[in-house]
Amino acid sequence: VFVFSGEMGGDKLMSWLLDSLAGENHVIEWDNGVDKPKGYSVTKQAIEVMQKFYTGNIKYYDKKGVVTTQALFDKMEYCRRRYGVKHFFIDNLMCLITKGDDEDKWQSQIDFIIRLSDFVENKNVGVHLVAHPKKPNGMAVQTIYDISGVSELANACNRAFWVKKVNDKNLTHQSEIIVLKDRETGAEGKTAKLFYDIRTRRLYSNEKELHMQCNWELNNTINYPKNVQDRLVCNIIKK
Repeated sequence: VFVFSGEMGGDKLMSWLLDSLAGENHVIEWDNGVDKPKGYSVTKQAIEVMQKFYTGNIKYYDKKGVVTTQALFDKMEYCRRRYGVKHFFIDNLMCLITKGDDEDKWQSQIDFIIRLSDFVENKNVGVHLVAHPKKPNGMAVQTIYDISGVSELANACNRAFWVKKVNDKNLTHQSEIIVLKDRETGAEGKTAKLFYDIRTRRLYSNEKELHMQCNWELNNTINYPKNVQDRLVCNIIKK
């Protein structure tokens, strides 16, 4: 996979990725004192193993802030040809607007979206583009017209999802993914309700997904000392 994030550098980005890949078998619980929330972190042993396992499989454009679309495409095309990358994640659209007046900005977005669509069709790859909602809080009516940016964005994509954080205490789930558009299956209007596990930082829809083991874990064994084992989330849950 190839990842670009205009909002965080490579070190922080990789830290976030590894946190959710670790799972309950490799996350330690920290006691921060009376009446204070518990803290959680991935073990040093797991971080070392994951970094070795995913070296070469995760490519990230280590540059924060606004970048030109041409510079981004150059990196994407290089990674596709050189490393066989098939999935590209771009976070987010607002970090890729070419500087200029308003007319240049919108035309720049249109050109970018069309080029992305051609890249997907001609190179047989998947591109996942993050765009923010027009409303700052993101809680307004969720339609393709509420996505920030030019209308061509929704017209060109094959699928569009609205990711929403749920703050209703009467509901058990904490997030929702709403299908705004699905050109291939016609699943428009469907909603996936997701739970959030603060220990492992995972979003999941069922217990199987929460306890899922990733390939790095299935291909490696870590033998923790007794003092670490007692603080692992998986063992605390079982008590």
